[in-house]
Amino acid sequence: MTKRWQILFLILLPLVVYGQDVPATDVKAAPGPAAKASPPGEDSEGEVPQSDGESAPLKPIPESMDAKMMEQLASEPHDGEGMMLEMKIFNRPGLYKNVSRGGPSEEEINEEVNFSRLKLVRRRFLVSESPQSNDKEAYRQIHIWTYDRKRRAYRMWSRWPGGRQEEYRGTAQPDSRRIDWELVEVVGDTTAELEITFYYEMADDGAEWKGQVVVDGEVEKVFGGESYHIGEVDDDFPEREPEIVGIIFGTLCCLGIPTMLIAIFIVILVVKSQREKKRTSDFAAATEQLSLQFDPLGDVDLQQRLAGLPLCNIGRGQELKNLVTGGTAEVSVSIFDFRYITGYGKHRRVRRQTVLAMESSSLQLPTFNFRPERKMLDAIGGMIGLQDIDFEQHPGFSKAFVLKSNDEMVTREFFDETLLDLFASKPDMTFETLPTGFIVFRRWKKRRPEELQDLLEEGYTLFQALRDRVARG
Repeated sequence: MTKRWQILFLILLPLVVYGQDVPATDVKAAPGPAAKASPPGEDSEGEVPQSDGESAPLKPIPESMDAKMMEQLASEPHDGEGMMLEMKIFNRPGLYKNVSRGGPSEEEINEEVNFSRLKLVRRRFLVSESPQSNDKEAYRQIHIWTYDRKRRAYRMWSRWPGGRQEEYRGTAQPDSRRIDWELVEVVGDTTAELEITFYYEMADDGAEWKGQVVVDGEVEKVFGGESYHIGEVDDDFPEREPEIVGIIFGTLCCLGIPTMLIAIFIVILVVKSQREKKRTSDFAAATEQLSLQFDPLGDVDLQQRLAGLPLCNIGRGQELKNLVTGGTAEVSVSIFDFRYITGYGKHRRVRRQTVLAMESSSLQLPTFNFRPERKMLDAIGGMIGLQDIDFEQHPGFSKAFVLKSNDEMVTREFFDETLLDLFASKPDMTFETLPTGFIVFRRWKKRRPEELQDLLEEGYTLFQALRDRVARG
């Protein structure tokens, strides 16, 4: 394959990994994140202490798996002795034939055949080289896998022609030879919010994989395929087979259909990337006009302080960015975009909302949270006994929200008529408390930069109401 778009279609083309012949029943000897036990982590001298069955300590993972390090590992010779125990879940060494499929949907799939060579380096790194044509230097891909005992996770790095580099993290499923992978970092030619997830399931002489590419929350590509062991590590790459699918694929290339598809895909990436850049730029400008501070990368300390809130414990891949901060001597205010991911496969969703946080030592609040009531689901929840604190004296609030607390009596006492009236006037709001603060947001709603002033005013109104309630005792 000589075109960049084919890399996007066939993102997993070379994902055939290297290991020993291990029956499926031996997987328990290779504990991953889902296993009950894990070998010790790297010691203070940088080596990985050996586990039972390992001949000597392992060298650690480099701090930076950059292009230079990947090239260095790829240049080292194959050595099949003393493989790290966690890597024995993978397939055996050699050459593999990969049949890959990819397209915008399950109904629109292209198929291609490629070959990859897999070897073991330094006893812990599995290295794959996958030329995309006979001119293997010009179209070479490099993929590297290992198991990180400190993080208790499998890790994978991919380097594509053109310089793009990706890192994935994998979770082994118990009692199987399947690993679920998720993209964690991209370095190179894309600024769009790219998310890739897939599973890879090994067998003795091959494997299968299936996954999807998501751009800004929308599924843009699906892919999958199988691999077959066809030779030993030192064998030459075979010539491409003149399969009918290849002939059809080549014909379509000549007709320009792939060019049209990649053009559409590139337009989507560029538009979404520019949209995010413009949002960040507009927030920066609006922040300056209001004499506030702006940090497009967010604040780790703030995210840690909010970590116990329900919003911050939904899904995975939580991210806080486009952070606006300010306040007074009495209260600090933060406004930011917050993202998380739910579901897998076709049910995977990326959720985003703009959140306002207020923190002040003058607030001593009970722990509670409420959100807009979802009629059907919450009616069922009420039937099976899920918590929803209602107030007979204020049916407007009780009909609008589902209120939860780990101390119902204290929360009931705190909600007086004034607070109930205020909250009932904002029926689309979700509200969560910290001991000395709170956050407020509208579920899955991103606010525009020109709405910053309105958000600040709402935040101060809520803060004053809660401060006054604390003062009333």
